[in-house]
Amino acid sequence: MQNEIAGGYQKIQIFFKLYNTQYPENSFKIKVYLDEIYLEETNSKMGEEITFDKFFHLNYTFEKEQHLKFIVSSPEESSLYFEAKMTVARIMGTRNFCVKHKLIQENEDFILQIDAKNSIESKMSSKIKVDCNLNKSNSSSFSSYQIDEIFFTISNFIDQKNFRNVYKSEEHNFNSLNFEELIISRDLIFENESDKILIKLYDANYAEISDIFISIEEIKSSYDLIFGKDFTDKNSSEIIGHIKIKYSEFTRKSFVDYLYSGMEINLSIGIDFTASNGSPKEKNSLHSFIMNEPNDYERAINSCGQILSYYDTDKIYPVFGFGAQFLGSNIVNHCFNVSFNNDPNIQGIDNVINTYKENIMKLNFSGPTYFSPLIKNVVDMIRNNISMNPSEVTYNILLILSDGQINDMGQTIDILIEAAKLPLSVIIVGIGNADFSNMVTLGNFT
Repeated sequence: MQNEIAGGYQKIQIFFKLYNTQYPENSFKIKVYLDEIYLEETNSKMGEEITFDKFFHLNYTFEKEQHLKFIVSSPEESSLYFEAKMTVARIMGTRNFCVKHKLIQENEDFILQIDAKNSIESKMSSKIKVDCNLNKSNSSSFSSYQIDEIFFTISNFIDQKNFRNVYKSEEHNFNSLNFEELIISRDLIFENESDKILIKLYDANYAEISDIFISIEEIKSSYDLIFGKDFTDKNSSEIIGHIKIKYSEFTRKSFVDYLYSGMEINLSIGIDFTASNGSPKEKNSLHSFIMNEPNDYERAINSCGQILSYYDTDKIYPVFGFGAQFLGSNIVNHCFNVSFNNDPNIQGIDNVINTYKENIMKLNFSGPTYFSPLIKNVVDMIRNNISMNPSEVTYNILLILSDGQINDMGQTIDILIEAAKLPLSVIIVGIGNADFSNMVTLGNFT
């Protein structure tokens, strides 16, 4: 789910209903605008409870503030003209994607109801588990291979003639070939269950050891959906081992599906206080406090936080800083509570900004810029919450605001790979005009 959230869009449909006991003798229609661009309008209908036939398709982007405007008007009476404004996030952040908006303040007799739903059906996904047993007693069969690291690939037919790789496994030692389970969209593996897939076994030097052609249809016809077969050496045709393939399918929900079902979302924020940002006492600092307007970090906290806050129901945010020393100390803190107490939680985005402003002068900006301690801290928080509340469906977002420099790329990539197994997305926002190439690289892992 990580990649679905951070980047790209999902198609949704918008529906309208008008509760109209105020003007039941008038017909009404609705014009729809997205970011001030006119889209379409509904047909005109009359009644006390109007369900409009026409619906609208939108490309919903989770991390973008998308502004909707609805103009409700009556063709018979020009004075009956009403506007409703809201963000797409406001709709998607409500349970069941339903918002009821009073077109006349404090009037329950004239209400516009906006409903959203997923345009795309949830996709079927495949789980494939491959285990191999090699004939270790016949070690001469493997003398020409580098068997300290063995992996396999899965390929599918693209034109009844050529195969295309769709998966490469992790490497395993000759003595332990129990590979991790693969989860992949079914349509990436095959179109029809009778289509053949190709599984190849390789050594550490990418020398092909063996291959096997199999269809999902054949695997499904096997007892308990587990297919077993001996495989032969590519060079000698001698039987050198046995492969076991277990297959199953499940419906993979999209992020929109999870939101609709009432999934809770927790937002955490990480703020870069390293010296490369410049001292807050300097005019050109990204943390500058000598101007009479919000600095770059304030604007980023406000704009990003306001978007993401629609999805965080309790509006309580753990906020962390990194890359600074506390006054009177020469120890660089790579993850600390911006609240300056034992509780990292702050209520509301406005209070996040106020707490940031109150405490920034209590820091000496330092370095280097390490992301991994912050991410590890959030990962540990998530694991603790899961262990304490295993039945709760909660998704987590870590918003990191930084000026671009990263000095622990290897450790950060390692912790991001580990975090990919958890309900977590990391959104990294670059502040200022520095070199953000490292952030682009990390984007492949977030």
